[in-house]
Amino acid sequence: MKEEFTEEMTTGQMARRVGVTQRTVQRWIKSGELQAKGIRGGYYVINPLDLVELSLPIRDDATPKEKRLSYDELYDKYIVVRFDMEDLAHRLGQAEAAIDRLNRRFAELSKGGGQRKTTTTRRKKRDTRKLLPYDYTPWRPFAKLHGIPESAVLKAVKAGHVFIERGNWLYGGRTVKQAFDYYECELFYNHFHAHPKFEECEDCPHK
Repeated sequence: MKEEFTEEMTTGQMARRVGVTQRTVQRWIKSGELQAKGIRGGYYVINPLDLVELSLPIRDDATPKEKRLSYDELYDKYIVVRFDMEDLAHRLGQAEAAIDRLNRRFAELSKGGGQRKTTTTRRKKRDTRKLLPYDYTPWRPFAKLHGIPESAVLKAVKAGHVFIERGNWLYGGRTVKQAFDYYECELFYNHFHAHPKFEECEDCPHK
């Protein structure tokens, strides 16, 4: 059964999402190529996968089967993009925080005539991250260690064969948002050990 994912967007937002003009999106809606239900304030309810599918280029020599990706292929690409967007949003937040700290430091030095203050009343922002639990491991390096592509792992997550824990942990000086626990490492092994690209590590089968 086909799962439905919906978002509420304006035609302008849809156009920016897939890199086409607003007039093109309006034409898709008017012609029925894009199923869209109008709601309040110029917003429409759509399936974002339908929007992505319509925006894909079609080669002149493509066969009818090649002209459009299957729903499962689109869903896999959609999941990969969503994971990448989460990572990018986190990195952007880190960059903005670093810029903010530099701006405050610059302002302090400017007020002090360039002289470094020996004392300060400003408290350092508390780091709310916890250390990654000992039985957790970041899932992307774990998959790479075993020779399994990220797309294959995400497809297994979609199918419910493998699960990913989410949090805000500190590991090796870096922030980790998604990881496997010991049980999920075992599920990973059970699902992928027969995969042609699978490579065993010294801890396999992760029991």
